[in-house]
Amino acid sequence: LIVEYEVAPNTVASVSYLISKGRKLQSFLDTNLPTTYNGNVTYTLSDTGAQVVVPSYGTAPRPNTAFNQITDIGNQVYSDYYAIVAQLNKRMSHGLLFQGNYTYSRAKDNGQGSFTFSTSNNAFDPNNIGQEYGLSNFDFTNKFTFNAVWQPEYFKGRKDAAHYILDGWTVAPVIYASSGAPYTGGINGSLPSSSTIIYPSTTNVCLSAHSGGLACASGNNRVPSIPRNSFRTPFRWTTDLRIGRNIAIKEKYTFELLAESFNLFNHSNVLFVNSTQYSLGTCTGSWTSATAGSFACPLTASTTFGTPSSINTGTTLAQRQIQFSIRFKF
Repeated sequence: LIVEYEVAPNTVASVSYLISKGRKLQSFLDTNLPTTYNGNVTYTLSDTGAQVVVPSYGTAPRPNTAFNQITDIGNQVYSDYYAIVAQLNKRMSHGLLFQGNYTYSRAKDNGQGSFTFSTSNNAFDPNNIGQEYGLSNFDFTNKFTFNAVWQPEYFKGRKDAAHYILDGWTVAPVIYASSGAPYTGGINGSLPSSSTIIYPSTTNVCLSAHSGGLACASGNNRVPSIPRNSFRTPFRWTTDLRIGRNIAIKEKYTFELLAESFNLFNHSNVLFVNSTQYSLGTCTGSWTSATAGSFACPLTASTTFGTPSSINTGTTLAQRQIQFSIRFKF
């Protein structure tokens, strides 16, 4: 849906509403996990004191003991995208052209990823992928772009000093700003595991055949009560600028002097942060059988969580760069 209105000669404003839904997207889920949970593991968060009870596969055996992970490459992932886009565009007239665009959007999914090859398990618990639904890795809520070209010709046709000094310039700024990238808080450390099944088990929380993650499901290592992508890197913005000057020599020859700056104000844009939210401590408890028992484990908050780990990297968010060039036209 789009509505346009000409607000001035050669200038059009528009508002658009966009909806995009992805269904039956690729998923990678382990289908060789125990058919029932071994019991519950209670995790205590040191920063809030909250207790999170997680059903765990513990040391219960895999159904097919001849294999570890048996990955089903299926189509259980779905995504939803909604956006409102406001635009203001002016076609070139009187030496000025500009395009401005602001987007407010929301992108959610239950584990969409970009994988060239298959991965073993892209869910916290393959038997409960509903809890994966949250903000997409591609969700940038606010985004603003602006670019313009200004070529003043106020003294065109004159042959006085004002024409030779003030005409012939080109000023072209490009401004980009957006919300930071979403990310998920991770867990440092792994639950103790054993390759053999022994009951009662007072030290090993997981069977090594399916260890990994807080549910012993070889899945994403995060706190399940905190939705995926609940955190964001800092706001990003950058300004590029190009200034040019045409100097005509007679009628056939022209020199073009160019000065270009990328990230003109040398703003520090954070690309990545330390995403380790908690460190796993020593667990206490026991599994008394393949379907009974419990453990308790502390999770200690990381003091460096959310601090920048990569600044001004990549091709579009790099540190300030300035270049000069001369072009001869004939």
